[in-house]
Amino acid sequence: MRQKDYQKFAMVLNNLTKGVLNESEIKLFQDREVDASAIPCKAIRLFRSNTKVDVFNDKIIQLDKKKITAALESCPGMPKTAFQSKLKFKCQIYDDC
Repeated sequence: MRQKDYQKFAMVLNNLTKGVLNESEIKLFQDREVDASAIPCKAIRLFRSNTKVDVFNDKIIQLDKKKITAALESCPGMPKTAFQSKLKFKCQIYDDC
């Protein structure tokens, strides 16, 4: 558990997943709310569903497509010809949002 040093917050997160927050626990989250414009571009975000993750990721990808790097991965001992096509892929590298 990453919140092991802050047991109260860990307990509140567990209650959040169960949908059983009390008023003081709700206030704990509300006290940490910030305006969306104040969130750093590279801040970690939590989403309720994979669909929302995909929508956010697509939005970020559309912001900047300037840097595209082709990468070739290989594994020691792997026959090059048999798996070479499976290992080729393009990675998009984004320094900023």
